[in-house]
Amino acid sequence: MNELFAFEVVLVAGAELKAVRDQLKSAEEATPVNDKKVQALKERVVDVATVLQKKLETITPIVSFLLEQSVGVIKDHHADASKVEEGDESKKDK
Repeated sequence: MNELFAFEVVLVAGAELKAVRDQLKSAEEATPVNDKKVQALKERVVDVATVLQKKLETITPIVSFLLEQSVGVIKDHHADASKVEEGDESKKDK
């Protein structure tokens, strides 16, 4: 259950990181530039990126495991399908 929470945090933090970076870009391009706002947004970007990094470190092994499992299932399926096709062809040759 904790892993599911980590996935959710990654999705939310990723979206928030993009939103805050967009806000920062707008604040830096504003005339006149509000230095306090820019600094606060820069700190917020770092905070969100830190949370995102920690959660990604938590879920990366899980994602890697799931990827390996799914690749294995797909390879096994294709190998089984090839054997069935070979068997069908040998029956036709007879």
